[in-house]
Amino acid sequence: MSLYKFLREVVGTKRTMPAWAILLALVVFVIVTSPFFLKSGNIGNVLRQSVALGIVSIGQTYVILIAGIDLSVGATISLVSVLSTGMMGGRTEMIVPAVVSALVLGLVIGLINGLIVTRLKVPDFLVTLGMMFIIGGTALAYTPKPAGLVAAPFALVARASWGPLPVCVIGFAFLVAVAVLVLNKTTLGRYIYAVGGDAESRHGHREEDRHVPDEGLDLRGEGGRRTQDHHPDRQHRGDAPGIAQAVHTAPAQDVGLARSGIILGVDAGPVGAV
Repeated sequence: MSLYKFLREVVGTKRTMPAWAILLALVVFVIVTSPFFLKSGNIGNVLRQSVALGIVSIGQTYVILIAGIDLSVGATISLVSVLSTGMMGGRTEMIVPAVVSALVLGLVIGLINGLIVTRLKVPDFLVTLGMMFIIGGTALAYTPKPAGLVAAPFALVARASWGPLPVCVIGFAFLVAVAVLVLNKTTLGRYIYAVGGDAESRHGHREEDRHVPDEGLDLRGEGGRRTQDHHPDRQHRGDAPGIAQAVHTAPAQDVGLARSGIILGVDAGPVGAV
């Protein structure tokens, strides 16, 4: 996908146009009311402060694309911040342990959320909402008052600039490019779009496969025995069999195959297209 097509899809759709209009109105309002907004120093500060949420939004984008949501990301940022600054304490030698601990903590939180949603079948909204409160309480228990100090070399990453652009903004732009590439050019990206396009597939079946109409299908038992269909709308078939009982006993994927005319076996006998 070219950059032009990407921008056209993002900016030029009916869904996104209201959001862009609101953003433009806010920018115009701030420019009119504040003479300092367009200063280079202020623009740089706004971009730097947006990097943290921007990086989180990349991961949130993947979650939303698979028809999910994660409400705990903000609280996770707070906990990671207080943990890393507390571990650093202004010491350069503690930068690596603090960064590794922050990454491990984020992975653990995400793993817990994912296992509860996928294994226990709890809605992701409720899981991440509860996790948000747990993480927020943990952060307050760890640092009931402001504490910790970022090491000078680590802070330099946020303050350094390459020309007019902050280095952290350039790094964020690189991550965005990688995320877009993964979504549009890799097998993983196709899987993400496929799962999000059919949220029912996360549960291993499609709901409509459980209610397959029995017109055009034949059910025969072993040795020529037939299961009678007593539905009043089908009495004109005489002893022609129905599949109402077979639909309830056949696996969802088998019924889906039967729709395509593939002969398969179920508890009451073979089902095949007529």
